[in-house]
Amino acid sequence: MIEDCNRGVLDVVLFTALDRFTRSVSAYYSIVEQMNGVPWKAVLEDYDTTTSDGQFKVNIMLSIGQAEADRTSKRVKDIYDYRRAKGEAIGQAPIGYKIENQALVFDPEKYDGVKAMFNTYLTTLSAIRALECGAAYGIKLDYGYFYRVLKNPTYAGRTEYGHICPAYITQKEYDTIQAIKKSRAVSTKHKGRVYLFSGIVICGYCGNRMAGKARIQNGREYIRYQCFADRAALHHKTHIEISEPKLERFLLNHLNGILSDLRYKAEITDKGKEQRERERKRLQGKLERLKDVYIEGDITKEDYQERKRLLDRELSAIPTDTAHLPELPKDWKEIYNQLTKDRKQAFWKKTIRQIELTKETKENPRIIFLG
Repeated sequence: MIEDCNRGVLDVVLFTALDRFTRSVSAYYSIVEQMNGVPWKAVLEDYDTTTSDGQFKVNIMLSIGQAEADRTSKRVKDIYDYRRAKGEAIGQAPIGYKIENQALVFDPEKYDGVKAMFNTYLTTLSAIRALECGAAYGIKLDYGYFYRVLKNPTYAGRTEYGHICPAYITQKEYDTIQAIKKSRAVSTKHKGRVYLFSGIVICGYCGNRMAGKARIQNGREYIRYQCFADRAALHHKTHIEISEPKLERFLLNHLNGILSDLRYKAEITDKGKEQRERERKRLQGKLERLKDVYIEGDITKEDYQERKRLLDRELSAIPTDTAHLPELPKDWKEIYNQLTKDRKQAFWKKTIRQIELTKETKENPRIIFLG
């Protein structure tokens, strides 16, 4: 609405009553200031903001509305505080629990899975293995949610408000988990960090973009790219990651050779340019139809991702016309080494469409160029 006001496409802003617009005096003046002079009108109430008396009335009504909202908020808070003081469970139960008679109890459908996850983590100290174990019981969590589970004192038999509840682990085991997590913590705060291959490194197993992650250890920065689908225990079990310096060295050492091989294959291929273009359009049409089938709900997300990955592989295998391959100057490495890191990132993104990695091809990843 405010954007429309600033674009000048609104004549007036209508609402039923002032308390439907806002109940805060400060918020009212902030919003009106951003409306760029567009007038407002309450359908069920009469206000005239052009006079001092009219503006005074607006302030009175806003103050009444704000006071009512504050009283309502306090009543709700008092009710929740009273229920918590009695030991009643409030809100959504953590996974592995359910609420019965205002109290937390074990959820029998998820008990074995949650218990197995904690046992696996305490035995292996591996969140990945714990997630895989939970997935085997039908409990599919992402990496971040699982770490919130590990931090929640409820699983040690005491809620965040100090009340007793059934426990999945002992207090000693809970304290051990917190100590392990604290000892493994590393600083990752760094403003303005640039990832050279952000958005172009692709997991060859599931087709997901591999995320760039950085950590600071002993004063040094370590950057790697990793597919987290294996950590969610949903898509594949093979762990795949690569360090940024290793990937950069590979490209610097082999980019010229890769381009030469592609040019050679494009020139000697038995298929003519028109035939290659027809094949490319055929596969692109199959990708579009596959997308429509997925949107209609006829196949699962996992099936769609797998079929799309195979079609993308076929499409990238078609020899690229030499006119579409990037032309690099002979001294491009010397120029590259003089660039700032953000300029290096721009160079790779303007040259390469994607870098596909699997555990087997980490030493020789598949490169797909723009064009």
